[in-house]
Parts: sequence; structure tokens; C-alpha cells
Amino acid sequence: MVQAPTIDTQRRRLSAGALLGLAGTSVPWPALAAPTVPTYRFNAPAGWARSHESGAIVFKPPREPANTVILMLVPPVVRAGDFASQFDVMRTTVESNLGLRERANVWQQQSGGGAMEQRVHLATYQSNDGPRVLVVMARAQGNWVGSVLFMTSSADAYDRLESRASEFFESLRLDGAGGASGAVAAVQPTGRANSALRGGGISGVWMGLVLLVGSYTPEYRWKTFFDDGVAFGDLPNGGMAGFNREAARRVSALSDYWNTYTFAGSSGELRREGTSAKWGLQLLNRDQLKIGSDTFYRCASVDGLRLDGSWTSYANPDDPSLDALPVGQRPVIRFGRDGRFRDDGLFATFITSGGDDRPGGGQYEMRDFSLILRYDDGRLRQEAFTGFLGANPRDQNAKVFVRRSQLSRRARS
Repeated sequence: MVQAPTIDTQRRRLSAGALLGLAGTSVPWPALAAPTVPTYRFNAPAGWARSHESGAIVFKPPREPANTVILMLVPPVVRAGDFASQFDVMRTTVESNLGLRERANVWQQQSGGGAMEQRVHLATYQSNDGPRVLVVMARAQGNWVGSVLFMTSSADAYDRLESRASEFFESLRLDGAGGASGAVAAVQPTGRANSALRGGGISGVWMGLVLLVGSYTPEYRWKTFFDDGVAFGDLPNGGMAGFNREAARRVSALSDYWNTYTFAGSSGELRREGTSAKWGLQLLNRDQLKIGSDTFYRCASVDGLRLDGSWTSYANPDDPSLDALPVGQRPVIRFGRDGRFRDDGLFATFITSGGDDRPGGGQYEMRDFSLILRYDDGRLRQEAFTGFLGANPRDQNAKVFVRRSQLSRRARS
């Protein structure tokens, strides 16, 4: 049996004492004993051993090899100026203190803003003691920052336990920190898992062909059902990774998209908030749902999806004129099994953002109906992603949808 690499708590001890630089900018470390320091409130992972180290609270899961998984709640620190810069210092301090190097597979997320903001960093590393997966999660609330570290010694352990770390961070509150403490729960955790879409019944993302009033041809439409009786009448532009419902509700242009629903057995009712409009719901089978007179199909999960090939917005994906277009004007994107992508101009010409839509390449990741592109030049882009109706894009990807726009697979890469 191959022995699992361990987190060496003697040479690179993962302790609060080694990590107090997390406050980190040019300001001195705050006096943690001051009476104004907020207190944490959280739901501890059930069954995990709990201990205290230098003011930090450490949780370790049962039935895991000793010192291979650690979840740490670091004492709250003073918010020091720009939270983005402070978070970068926090991350680099952890990496340095733990002897981590060769950072790869980086995924980062920001949500909220102002008095309530959170940031998450996920990456794989190498160390003198073997591979590591590190997640740094921090929430700025009022004048304070609360942070959680989650580290495993293998990708397998991360895949099995990350949902527990995400749930822990989601439950975290900073009592007495100021800011909108009641809004914390509305911010999604790491983006790795959107628990509000993973309940039973009809929760999830659905896609259908709908004949709109005044139209002669059906159009593609999406519906998102959360497991708490709330529904959103579309798929958000960036997909569901990190989708902030409370922030979205404050966008006046989306006011007509919010619905509530009831559902039991195989039937229910969907109602548009603030109006008398309503539609019947009928689950035809696990993956087909009748909404009024329209049939919708459950979108297959895209978590961890790797594609191999090129896709374009052209109706004829093999139109020879495509290859004659220069890079930057060619609406084509290529995905590789190795997790790399190359955008030849899809976002510059077709799915524009009004921002920096230059072509380029880098690493891609798919999760929670989101395509996350990390360009080699440091840009980060997130777009909604689904397959065609109920098709699983892992093996049925002649058509895929990026920000609800149809792309067709090319015969040539």
C-alpha cells in the first residue's frame, strides 16, 4: 500500500502562530485581545475533531490518515485598506509559511463588495512533503476580516471533503464586526458547490424550446430552480458558480425574473413574484419538466468537464471562410483535454462583454454551469455553460451553449 503524503506539522506546522501574518499589509497586527474584536459563529463539521492552536480553531475529519486534511478558522483581523490587496498578502503569507511552490490549477473568486465582500483562492502546489491542495477563504465584513484555510495532501481528499469546508465557510458569521452581517448567508461559498441547486425534486437548471408570443419559431430558454422554493427565470450570464442571489435581486433589470414555486410528488405551481402570473409544473420523468405548455430538460452537470475540439458561432461550423479570418476576428474557441483553451476571437466578435475581450489562451475549468477561463496574461472570465437541452456534453457536444449562445463543434480542430 502506498502511504499517503502527510502535512508535516512538525517542520511546517499549520498553526495560528505561524499564520498570524494573515492580517497582512503594511499595518501592524491588531491586538487580538481588544474588546472590539468580533466573535465567530459557525456550524462545525459534524464528527470532525476540534482543537485550539494559538487562538485558531482547527478541525480534522475522522477516518483520514493523520495530518492529511486540516480545516482552520484563523482569528479575525482588522480590514486594512483594499481587501483585494490584503487577500493577496494573506495568500502569499500562507504559501510562504507552509513552503508551498509550483502553484497550478488556480481558481479564484470574488463576490459582494463594500461592507460585505468575500474572496476565495484555490490551487494545487508542491512542497517538500509532497503535493498539496490549498483553499484560502476570507470574508471582509465591516472593519474586520474572517478567514478559513482548508488544506489536503491529495486531490482525492479535496474532492471528497471540499463540500464540508464550503458548508463551514458558508455558515460563518462575524458577530460584532459591523456591516451587513445578515447578508452573509446570501453569498455563495467557494463556488465549487452550489448547494442551493443540489436538493431533490426539480432543483437545478433546466433548458427548453419555447414559442414566445408573436414569434413563429421556438427559442431556447432556461429556468433555474433553487431548493428553497425560489426560481430564477433564466441562467445568469456567468452561470451559477458564486451566483449571489441577494445582489441579483438588487438589479432592477432582473426584477421580472424572480419566481416562487411549490412542488410535491410530481406536480406543483410556479408564480412570478409581485404578479398574478402562474404556471403549472408537471415532472414527466426525472429529466423532463412541463412548465405550463412548454417542456424543459434537466441540464447535465458540467462539473469537471474537459472537452477536446473547437466550437464556433457559425451556423456552418466548417465554413472554410472561418480559417481565412485573422486571430481576433475569428469566432472560434478551442478546448483541450489538458485543461487548456485558446480563444481566437469568440469574445471579441460574438459574446462580447464591453470590457477586455481580446483573444488569448490559458487554463479553463467548468463547475456549477459556469465556464471559468484564466488567461495566461492574468485575465479572468466567467460565462454560463450548458449542453444542448438534456444532452450530456461529456459525450454529446455537437452543440454547447456559452452565455446562452449556441456554439457548434467543428470537424477540424
